[in-house]
Amino acid sequence: MDEKKFHSRGLTVSPLDSGILQDPDVILIYGHPAQMARMIQSMLYTEGGVIESWASMGASCVREMIAPLIENKAGYVIPGRGARQLGMAGDDEMVFTMPTGKLENLLIGLKETHEKGTKYPINPFLFFEPKSNKTVEELREKVKLAV
Repeated sequence: MDEKKFHSRGLTVSPLDSGILQDPDVILIYGHPAQMARMIQSMLYTEGGVIESWASMGASCVREMIAPLIENKAGYVIPGRGARQLGMAGDDEMVFTMPTGKLENLLIGLKETHEKGTKYPINPFLFFEPKSNKTVEELREKVKLAV
Protein backbone atom coordinates (compact mmCIF):
# COMPACT_ATOMS: atom_id res chain seq x y z
CA MET A 1 0.00 0.00 0.00
CA ASP A 2 1.30 3.46 -0.84
CA GLU A 3 1.83 5.11 2.55
CA LYS A 4 1.61 8.58 0.99
CA LYS A 5 -1.88 7.85 -0.27
CA PHE A 6 -3.06 6.12 2.92
CA HIS A 7 -1.44 8.06 5.73
CA SER A 8 -3.24 6.33 8.61
CA ARG A 9 -1.35 3.71 10.54
CA GLY A 10 -4.16 2.80 12.87
CA LEU A 11 -7.85 3.12 13.47
CA THR A 12 -9.64 5.90 15.25
CA VAL A 13 -13.40 5.77 15.55
CA SER A 14 -15.39 8.84 16.49
CA PRO A 15 -18.49 10.82 15.53
CA LEU A 16 -17.82 13.18 12.61
CA ASP A 17 -18.66 16.26 14.65
CA SER A 18 -16.50 15.31 17.68
CA GLY A 19 -13.47 17.25 16.48
CA ILE A 20 -11.19 14.29 17.20
CA LEU A 21 -10.49 13.63 13.53
CA GLN A 22 -9.56 16.49 11.25
CA ASP A 23 -9.41 14.53 8.00
CA PRO A 24 -10.88 11.00 8.21
CA ASP A 25 -10.20 8.58 5.37
CA VAL A 26 -13.55 6.78 5.47
CA ILE A 27 -17.03 7.65 6.74
CA LEU A 28 -19.38 4.93 7.98
CA ILE A 29 -23.06 5.71 8.50
CA TYR A 30 -25.16 3.15 10.38
CA GLY A 31 -28.89 3.00 9.80
CA HIS A 32 -31.81 0.81 8.87
CA PRO A 33 -32.56 -0.23 5.26
CA ALA A 34 -34.85 2.73 4.45
CA GLN A 35 -32.14 5.16 5.56
CA MET A 36 -29.56 3.23 3.53
CA ALA A 37 -31.85 3.52 0.50
CA ARG A 38 -31.70 7.33 0.83
CA MET A 39 -27.90 7.24 0.97
CA ILE A 40 -27.76 4.99 -2.10
CA GLN A 41 -30.25 7.12 -4.05
CA SER A 42 -28.26 10.24 -3.22
CA MET A 43 -24.96 8.83 -4.44
CA LEU A 44 -26.57 7.45 -7.58
CA TYR A 45 -28.11 10.85 -8.25
CA THR A 46 -24.76 12.63 -8.10
CA GLU A 47 -22.41 9.95 -9.41
CA GLY A 48 -24.52 7.53 -11.44
CA GLY A 49 -23.35 3.97 -11.89
CA VAL A 50 -24.01 1.26 -9.33
CA ILE A 51 -23.65 1.12 -5.55
CA GLU A 52 -22.55 -2.36 -4.50
CA SER A 53 -23.58 -4.22 -1.38
CA TRP A 54 -21.54 -6.71 0.61
CA ALA A 55 -22.46 -9.47 3.03
CA SER A 56 -20.20 -12.11 4.57
CA MET A 57 -19.87 -14.38 7.59
CA GLY A 58 -17.10 -12.18 8.94
CA ALA A 59 -14.56 -9.52 8.10
CA SER A 60 -17.26 -7.09 7.00
CA CYS A 61 -15.01 -4.39 8.44
CA VAL A 62 -12.65 -4.90 5.49
CA ARG A 63 -15.46 -3.97 3.12
CA GLU A 64 -16.55 -1.11 5.35
CA MET A 65 -13.18 0.52 5.97
CA ILE A 66 -10.57 -0.62 3.47
CA ALA A 67 -12.48 -1.17 0.21
CA PRO A 68 -13.74 2.45 -0.01
CA LEU A 69 -10.13 3.66 0.17
CA ILE A 70 -8.80 1.25 -2.43
CA GLU A 71 -11.77 1.48 -4.82
CA ASN A 72 -12.63 5.15 -4.13
CA LYS A 73 -16.34 4.41 -4.12
CA ALA A 74 -19.28 4.13 -1.77
CA GLY A 75 -21.00 0.90 -0.81
CA TYR A 76 -23.28 -0.61 1.78
CA VAL A 77 -22.62 -3.55 4.02
CA ILE A 78 -24.58 -5.91 6.22
CA PRO A 79 -22.52 -5.99 9.42
CA GLY A 80 -20.94 -9.34 10.23
CA ARG A 81 -20.52 -11.18 13.52
CA GLY A 82 -17.67 -9.01 14.76
CA ALA A 83 -19.54 -5.78 14.09
CA ARG A 84 -22.50 -7.15 16.01
CA GLN A 85 -20.65 -8.80 18.89
CA LEU A 86 -17.81 -6.32 19.35
CA GLY A 87 -19.03 -3.16 17.64
CA MET A 88 -22.60 -3.39 18.96
CA ALA A 89 -24.21 -3.01 15.51
CA GLY A 90 -27.92 -3.73 15.83
CA ASP A 91 -29.75 -6.53 14.06
CA ASP A 92 -31.74 -3.88 12.19
CA GLU A 93 -28.69 -1.91 11.02
CA MET A 94 -26.70 -1.73 7.82
CA VAL A 95 -23.65 0.40 7.09
CA PHE A 96 -23.21 2.93 4.30
CA THR A 97 -19.51 3.45 3.68
CA MET A 98 -17.62 5.93 1.55
CA PRO A 99 -14.30 7.68 1.24
CA THR A 100 -14.48 11.14 2.80
CA GLY A 101 -14.01 12.70 -0.62
CA LYS A 102 -17.53 11.51 -1.53
CA LEU A 103 -19.25 13.30 1.38
CA GLU A 104 -20.06 16.44 -0.62
CA ASN A 105 -21.71 14.35 -3.36
CA LEU A 106 -23.78 12.52 -0.73
CA LEU A 107 -24.96 15.78 0.84
CA ILE A 108 -25.78 17.34 -2.54
CA GLY A 109 -27.66 14.20 -3.54
CA LEU A 110 -29.63 14.11 -0.28
CA LYS A 111 -30.64 17.75 -0.64
CA GLU A 112 -31.56 17.64 -4.33
CA THR A 113 -33.42 14.32 -4.25
CA HIS A 114 -35.33 15.52 -1.18
CA GLU A 115 -36.36 18.68 -3.05
CA LYS A 116 -37.52 16.52 -5.96
CA GLY A 117 -39.73 14.40 -3.71
CA THR A 118 -37.58 11.46 -2.61
CA LYS A 119 -37.86 11.85 1.14
CA TYR A 120 -37.50 9.90 4.34
CA PRO A 121 -39.59 8.44 5.78
CA ILE A 122 -40.86 6.90 2.59
CA ASN A 123 -44.65 6.82 2.20
CA PRO A 124 -45.34 3.10 1.68
CA PHE A 125 -49.02 3.58 0.80
CA LEU A 126 -48.85 6.07 -2.06
CA PHE A 127 -50.71 3.86 -4.55
CA PHE A 128 -51.80 1.09 -2.21
CA GLU A 129 -55.16 -0.50 -2.78
CA PRO A 130 -55.82 -3.57 -0.65
CA LYS A 131 -56.94 -6.64 -2.53
CA SER A 132 -58.40 -9.85 -1.21
CA ASN A 133 -59.32 -13.19 -2.63
CA LYS A 134 -62.82 -14.61 -3.27
CA THR A 135 -62.99 -16.47 0.06
CA VAL A 136 -62.23 -13.33 2.05
CA GLU A 137 -64.81 -11.36 0.07
CA GLU A 138 -67.50 -14.00 0.76
CA LEU A 139 -66.65 -13.95 4.47
CA ARG A 140 -66.81 -10.17 4.48
CA GLU A 141 -70.31 -10.28 2.94
CA LYS A 142 -71.48 -12.83 5.54
CA VAL A 143 -70.19 -10.62 8.34
CA LYS A 144 -72.00 -7.59 6.88
CA LEU A 145 -75.26 -9.56 6.76
CA ALA A 146 -74.84 -10.78 10.33
CA VAL A 147 -74.32 -7.27 11.70
